[in-house]
Amino acid sequence: MANRIVTILLLIGALVPGLGTADGKPRPATATPMPPPDAYLRAVDRAFARAGRYDRTCETADGFGTLPVDQCFKMRPAARLSGVWLDELEGSRFFLGQSRVPPESARPAAWEKVQGAWLKIDRRQLPRGLQSAPTGGAFAMEFIGRRTQFRGAYGRFGMFETWIIVDRVLSIRRLKTG
Repeated sequence: MANRIVTILLLIGALVPGLGTADGKPRPATATPMPPPDAYLRAVDRAFARAGRYDRTCETADGFGTLPVDQCFKMRPAARLSGVWLDELEGSRFFLGQSRVPPESARPAAWEKVQGAWLKIDRRQLPRGLQSAPTGGAFAMEFIGRRTQFRGAYGRFGMFETWIIVDRVLSIRRLKTG
């Protein structure tokens, strides 16, 4: 019964006008489009997406947190993936199919689309020498992982078209940069 009440309240909240994003401002036309309603697993999130209330999608039942991405969005089946991971201070970019570090372009402003996919990895999956290493560096890696089924705005500031979750690291080696 409590879950039904929460769902009803969330659906009512989706109809409140004037709150297109968390800060109440519309997304710029140059922004990566938000995931389509069909990208979401839960009906309540699809309803919020249809209403343009992306600030309310994927909330936990108590409304004080966000669901993990694979409990919020439809994901492709696990597959063997390889490419280059850029482990950055406040970022985690992955370039599928690449074997070298891509040329670095100017860091985009908030809302602008960037190259690569957002990569979510539990550092405990890394070899011991990398688990506690400072953030930073480029790595060639192969792993079993899942990607979001639909393109949309994922990761930091919603600047990535795809989100990838690493389920199991198969191999990883540090690459030289610059």
